[in-house]
Amino acid sequence: MSKATGPEVCAEYVWLVNNGLSVPLACEALGKTITNMERQLARYGYTEYTPALSREHRLERTLANERQRSA
Repeated sequence: MSKATGPEVCAEYVWLVNNGLSVPLACEALGKTITNMERQLARYGYTEYTPALSREHRLERTLANERQRSA
């Protein structure tokens, strides 16, 4: 099986999210980190999807910081 191209990965992400999969699970399904997926979407012009990824990235950082403080 051939590796998907950048635009194909972006289109698959859009399909997954538009059909109800959460942002983190869509990234996981595609084998991408949230940061890498955000960059790839921006690179290929899917900028309407990058704010949701930015929010998820900020949430992950906030939760990680809270875990460190409580440990």
